[in-house]
Amino acid sequence: RLQELDQLKSRFFANISHEFRTPLTLILGPLQQLLAITNQPKERQQLKTAATYAQRLLGMVNQILDLGQLEAGKLELNPVAFDIVELAKAIYYSFQSIAEQQDIQLEFESSKESRKIYLDKGKLEQVLINLIDNAIKYNRPGGQVTLQLQFPKKDQLTIQLRDTGIGIPAASLPYIFQFYYRGHTNGHTRPQASSGLGLTLTKELIELQNGQIKVESQEGVGTTFTVNLPLPPVVQKELSEHLLKPVPLPQPINWETTPADTNKDESKTSILIVEDHQDLQRYLQSCLQPTYKLWLAED
Repeated sequence: RLQELDQLKSRFFANISHEFRTPLTLILGPLQQLLAITNQPKERQQLKTAATYAQRLLGMVNQILDLGQLEAGKLELNPVAFDIVELAKAIYYSFQSIAEQQDIQLEFESSKESRKIYLDKGKLEQVLINLIDNAIKYNRPGGQVTLQLQFPKKDQLTIQLRDTGIGIPAASLPYIFQFYYRGHTNGHTRPQASSGLGLTLTKELIELQNGQIKVESQEGVGTTFTVNLPLPPVVQKELSEHLLKPVPLPQPINWETTPADTNKDESKTSILIVEDHQDLQRYLQSCLQPTYKLWLAED
């Protein structure tokens, strides 16, 4: 009965989170468009603040959805070949402006200048973002965050993230990867609210790829997260002859569509938007209409 209730709870959170995504998209999209055309410093700052927190909300919603899929065993790996040093450096320094605002120094180290690996790039991005975000969030002015990549063996990647932040109490360390756990520090206030989802999802995403994560911390000194991931051989996907042969198209579907405009320019690429949420449909239409010939369908 407890298992059934737990599954019911997970489905409820996943369903409600899915419903949050459309309104958040309709908030974020116009905000980003306004940012692109607004030059007034005060207005830009207000729009940036709104966009930042809307993006944070969307991130939390996506984490809940991912955790729901993990619990249901439906989250799949999509490995691709990519340069881990290039990826880690790009993600790390995307936090530069946030770090500067809090007077935190970022340091990046790697035992190799470049290294191609074959893993799920999107999920590794999420792991790095969660760990870096935490390291900055729980640091102090004048502190430092160091991201280090090492390749101790040909088939192994070690990611280490060290910070000089407020640290984690010894009593909290065994629980920080638990679902919705939010630790407390003795004599320190958490600078920002935490959902208690990031580290849970991080651990699950690492273990999904047969990796391990461990943490060492000392209050008032700092925290170090170490991730060890096995590296499968890089798969070289090359085009073969059969992929270049023409493929017969399926029979046409009788879409109940309406032209979104009266533009008869045949040089424009046609796009079919299938969306049952009218506001989102109109927003997509406003984004794409200048460039494409659009057709709309509700289902």
